Amino acid sequence: MRNDNRRTSLRLPGLLCAAGILSVGLLANTAGAACTDTPAPGVDWRGCDKRGVDFKGANLQYARLEQVNLSGADLEGANLVDANLAGANLEDVNLHGATLSGANFSGARLAGATWNNGRSCSARSVSTCDAD
Repeated sequence: MRNDNRRTSLRLPGLLCAAGILSVGLLANTAGAACTDTPAPGVDWRGCDKRGVDFKGANLQYARLEQVNLSGADLEGANLVDANLAGANLEDVNLHGATLSGANFSGARLAGATWNNGRSCSARSVSTCDAD
């Protein structure tokens, strides 16, 4: 009888340790998304290189796009509601028809971009689309 209790008491800490390691591993995998993730609401592409991609009509609502390089990308008709594009490279990006309400463009470079209303952004455009 004493051996059975002892086996149980030895197994329990081992199981708890394994469960803790598994939990930490799962949290590490979900802490940040990969640059290869597909476009989706809330995607985390901070610092990723997405130059020249075609994201026409993509739903990127609440997306984490800080410091992302989207130069030359096509985001025509995309949903960027409440997306964070702070510090992003958006030079020569097509945003025509995109929904931008609540999006954060602080420090984003917009030279040569086409704004959601079809206006071309000047070479000096940072954070806002200045007309030529």
